Parts: sequence; structure tokens; C-alpha cells
Amino acid sequence: MFLRLLIQERRLRFGWNRWKRRRSGSAEVGGTNATAGSGGSNANAGASNGSSGNSGAAGKAGVSGEGGEAGAGNVVPSGLGGSCLSALWSTYVQRTDGVLLLERSSEQTILDSTTGLPLAGIVSVQDGQYHGCAAVSDGSAQCWQVDSGNGNTSGQLGNGTTMANAVLYRATPVLMAANTPLTDVSSVAHGVSNAGCAVTTAGGLYCWGDLTWLVNKGTALLSGYAQAITTDGATPLANVQQVALGYTNACALLKGDSAHEVWCWGNNAAGELGQGDAMPRQYPIKVLGLTDPTKLVIEPTVDFGQRATVCALDGGSVRCWGDNYGGAAGVNSATNPIPGPTLVVNQSGAALDNVQDMELGNSVFAVLRGDALWDWGYGDTGYAANYGIPNVVAIGYAGGNGGGGPRYVTSDGIYHSAMTNVTVNCGAL
Repeated sequence: MFLRLLIQERRLRFGWNRWKRRRSGSAEVGGTNATAGSGGSNANAGASNGSSGNSGAAGKAGVSGEGGEAGAGNVVPSGLGGSCLSALWSTYVQRTDGVLLLERSSEQTILDSTTGLPLAGIVSVQDGQYHGCAAVSDGSAQCWQVDSGNGNTSGQLGNGTTMANAVLYRATPVLMAANTPLTDVSSVAHGVSNAGCAVTTAGGLYCWGDLTWLVNKGTALLSGYAQAITTDGATPLANVQQVALGYTNACALLKGDSAHEVWCWGNNAAGELGQGDAMPRQYPIKVLGLTDPTKLVIEPTVDFGQRATVCALDGGSVRCWGDNYGGAAGVNSATNPIPGPTLVVNQSGAALDNVQDMELGNSVFAVLRGDALWDWGYGDTGYAANYGIPNVVAIGYAGGNGGGGPRYVTSDGIYHSAMTNVTVNCGAL
């Protein structure tokens, strides 16, 4: 009961904060846009090369071997009307000079706690509920607090404590033990959560923060140190390329023998583990019904995080499962829950195709289809519909329930919050 009340309070607060940001017209952007290569990524504007390990200024660093992340680096094509944007990461904007800005009610620069300078070498960003994390080019994971009262009370910073830190927006290394930093990190998780996770170049997965459902099958567990995710309590999960987090569940994209696979674990109140039941799993279990998925997104829906919708970019289509409250699964059906991966469709029932990217919002989803933005979900439609904006080159936070619309960049280099143009600080800090 305590855990449920805590999740309810956090979800309400986060929904209210997001509503206020939308009402004020502030920027909430982000996401990722890529098609997976083998052990790397192929971002829509040419970000990185997984086989050689090269990374563009705005892309995901490539990795060798079986590790890596699909869908990292929602790159903004260069030369767009003099735009200084190079990548979008949920409510974060990355500039062409590498500076990472949190765009909410006020603009904040993420700083390195050691140097006091802007955090450098960013290759992947998680936008958590009260914290943020980044994988950086030196192989470390760095996290920072964005809320003075809650930013580390679950251990989200991975700094060995479960206490809030009064210094906001200052990145510190994630630790495995006292004075032992997590190393060889290639990417961090995607999704709103009170946990953080990192994928290593070898394809391993480590998580920290609220591990109640990620490690402990519903029994409260808060950890200020990164712990390995295993298949049985001892054997590390292997071949991981991307991880998506909900409040009480997680899914990982793995490199299989012939195609990518999705494995999910944790709470399963709405069938979000894709097994056709509501039984929680302590360890990852394979989701059937997907061809070759390349990106995962999890959106905790209206039951304050106890239920979630999971969507996978599978070829040029999207398949969703789990909670379908308010049409969150985009399948144009009132059936709830959706027990396994099911195609997202348009109003006429035709499967959505030509999808390059997808992003979550507040109980809604958005996708980039060609150069148009489409969305669906609670308070919107139960099927994918064209948002009506042409020449979109990158999408961010999907907007949704509570007011406001999606975030995106158009081909003229302008960043938008719904129908409002947002000015990003492109000058010296």
C-alpha cells in the first residue's frame, strides 16, 4: 500500500509539472531516432557507425561486439536555418557545441560537478522523473538531480546514497560500489522512472535507484549503487542493445541469433510483459510476435505507474501491448489490456507504415512518419492520426493528457512546442 501511494503521489506531481510546462509554452523535447545496426545505430541523419565505433557530434557512440543501443541519438540534420540544435533527448536539447540544456519552465545547463563546465561527450540521455542521466564518451554514466526534494531519494543518481542533493543539474558518476565507477557504458535507459539503467559495450545491463520491480519482484529495494540485471539471480543478461523503463517494469532490446528480440520483466498489472497474463516476472522473459524490433518505448498510463503501455518500432511499423486505457495502444479497439504485440493502425484500420521514430508523452505516443508527426492515446484518439504539421525532421516529448501537444523540429531549424515556436539559447553560457 505504501509503495502504491508513493507512486500515486509521484505520478500526480509529475503530471502536474508537465501540465504547467505545457501551459507556459516551455520546451519539453527529446527522444531517439535510429534504425539499429549490428551492435550500433544508424541514426536518421547519419549519427554513428556501430561497426567502427565512430560517433557524430549529435549521435550515439558506436560500439563493438554484441553491445550497443538501437535508437539512440534523435539527430537534427545540420544546416537547418542556422539552427544550433544537434539532438533531442526527451525534455533535453543538445546543441551543436555539445552543451546539454534542460528545457522546462526555465532553461538549465547540465554541468560537470568536477569542473563546473558543461558536461561534455554526451552520447545518450535519460530523462527521469526527478533526475537525468547520460552516457558519455569516456565510458562513464553521469547523473544529476532536477528536483530539490526528490531527485535522489530512491538512489537515482547512483552515487551510493539515497538522499536528495541540494545542488541541482550537476552531473556525478554512477558507482558500482564505494569509489568504484561504472565503466564501459555505451548508453543509458529511455523513459520516465525513479531508476536509471546503463548498457555496457559488452552488452550487459546495470540499474540503480528504485529497483523494487527491476530486481526484487515488488519488494521494496532502493539502491544508490548500480546492480547487474540477471536472467536467474546469477547469470548476467547479455547482448543488450537498448533498455526502456516504466515506473514498475522494464524491457530490453537484445541482439538475437538472426534478429533483435524484446525481453521484459517487472510488474505486469496490464500485461505489459507481453505474455498474455498479469503475472509479474522477476527476471526478463522474451516477448513473442515481433519481427526485428529496433526501438522500445514504455509509457506509464493513468493508473499512476501501476500499469503501462509498451511499444516497439518493428520495421516501419509500430506494435504495442499492455494497457490500452484511452486508446494508449493505438490499435483502434476498446479491448484492454492488449495481451501481446499488436499493430498500431490509422482510423481506417490500416497498419501504420514508414515510421522512423517514436516517442512517449503523458499517456500518449507520437511517431515520425516520413516528414509528418502522428500521435494517439489518452485524451486524443485510439488510433494513429496525422498531427497536421509538415516538414518535421525530429520529434521530442509527445505531449498529451493535461494539455499541450508534442515537441518537434521542422526543416527550417525551428523548435516547436505544439504550435508555439520556442527559442533555444544558442549563445555562450
